[in-house]
Amino acid sequence: TLNVNVGKAITASLQHKTNRIENLAVSISALGELYQHTPSLLDDSIPALLDQLGQETIILDGGIWPDPKTVDNQPQRNSHFWARDPHGKLLKVNGYDQGNNQDYSQESWYVPTKYYPADTPYWSKSYIDPVTQDPMITASVPMWPHHEFIGVSTVDVALSSIDEFFKTVFTGQRGYVFALDQQNRMLSYPDLAQGTIEAGTNTKLFQPFAEFSQQHIAFQPLLKEIEQIDAEFIRQAQLDSAYTSEQLATVTQNTPANERAKLTALINQNAKTKLLDAQLLSSIELTGDPYLQEPVIVSVFLMPGTYWKVVLVTPLTSIANSAKSIASSVGLY
Repeated sequence: TLNVNVGKAITASLQHKTNRIENLAVSISALGELYQHTPSLLDDSIPALLDQLGQETIILDGGIWPDPKTVDNQPQRNSHFWARDPHGKLLKVNGYDQGNNQDYSQESWYVPTKYYPADTPYWSKSYIDPVTQDPMITASVPMWPHHEFIGVSTVDVALSSIDEFFKTVFTGQRGYVFALDQQNRMLSYPDLAQGTIEAGTNTKLFQPFAEFSQQHIAFQPLLKEIEQIDAEFIRQAQLDSAYTSEQLATVTQNTPANERAKLTALINQNAKTKLLDAQLLSSIELTGDPYLQEPVIVSVFLMPGTYWKVVLVTPLTSIANSAKSIASSVGLY
């Protein structure tokens, strides 16, 4: 119970931060709907929303991505996107509209958003942006004025800021916490190098947890538990699905085969009943931990909105000492 309460407190603290990002993405989508025919107003408003004081290391970039119109069989792209330069200043970037780049409407953070309700953020899997080369994760919100899909608003979050959160949130206690994205790719781990993560470096970020657990055999029981959790999540989504696999074929066609079932389940889950509070998915004991080198208890929590798994690892000795301290106080009293 002690371990679960600590995990819920950490997850709630992270959710507070992600809620701010989601609200910002919803606000930008409202601007996109309101000023869809007045681009100059978008150019004035969006940077002001993105440039929030104290959020420079968290919010990398963001903007509006209108659904491309086809002219002479060619997509006409007209994004309104801002990214930070090395000095943290927001600059408008037009590289996504160039013909030699992949159509942004085919990106993994764009396509699923078409199937999300209005004002509902879709959190992408972690990736490296092809133009800015920043490691990030994106909160996307669809724009549905008058029930017509006209595009997507986005806010991009630096993966380094998520990693930093987990490094500092457990200060003063034994143990550690890390997170997996919607496709079970590593978002953080305590032995990552400090500082900004450079694109192309050999890092555990983006690494599937399945690969990571092969390198650290002690995590194999946790991998099996996570696979069972995902299988049950997919099964539950299929019981009351809003969309069939055929309807979502265009969403999954460019998605790796091993990620399609989970992505389909996420879309169906959000179309029906949204997860409102963090859920404890599992708690298991591991005989040895590669980081702490002792027996631990591992608790896995599912975050609302992002559908990240937050994994809390606590030494059994630490929990036992806390329990003994409580018992001694009660006994003395």
